[in-house]
Amino acid sequence: MIARMILCFFVYSTFLIAITNNQVNINTIESKKKIFIYNENLMGILTKCANNNISSCNKLVNLGLLSKDECDPKDCHLIGALLSFVNRTNEAISYLKKSCESYDRLGCTHLAILYQENRDYKEAKYFYEISCNNGDAIGCYNLGMLYTSDKMSGKNSMFSTRFFKLACNMNYPKACFNLAVVYANHVKDLMNARYFFDKSCDYGIKDGCINADYLKSQGITMPILKKHRGLYIRPQ
Repeated sequence: MIARMILCFFVYSTFLIAITNNQVNINTIESKKKIFIYNENLMGILTKCANNNISSCNKLVNLGLLSKDECDPKDCHLIGALLSFVNRTNEAISYLKKSCESYDRLGCTHLAILYQENRDYKEAKYFYEISCNNGDAIGCYNLGMLYTSDKMSGKNSMFSTRFFKLACNMNYPKACFNLAVVYANHVKDLMNARYFFDKSCDYGIKDGCINADYLKSQGITMPILKKHRGLYIRPQ
């Protein structure tokens, strides 16, 4: 299952929407009231959109968005995310590409998600790699998930282990759990499987606790810690 990003539009609303008040005389009380009512309505629309109300998101789009040439990378990412939510995929991709090309890792992840949903796994892999290399946990996790499927060149536990481990080290719970599953079912390393099930349990994943307890009951021990320059570390 693809991990998706939860986006908040509130902070960036003034950047996303190209609104001009040129014709409003803000020196009059009546004009100020209109601006206040407008902003109040806008926040209501933003709130509903952030809560997955597609019609509200469409209203935001219809208010008028900054063009791809006008937005900066983070704003391009948010506009692209908004457009993807209302199924304007081609437009969303153009905004997200600009964001990703400017090294906005979240923009790269969102772009990869769109490509994966459209079954373009080669492009998805490419942009997940960029986001993962720039420290995005969801990008690393989704790349690991891609390698557990047969969508590209077949299942590859070595690569899925690598990317799940990166995401787990970034404190992404599902990555720790799936890493344990790969160790248990594919690598056949039950010591590391127990360790990562236990770690996912610490993050609140119930199945991680159950599997860690089961392996413990079967006599599977944790990996032995090794001392390195005065510090104990778990062998990789």
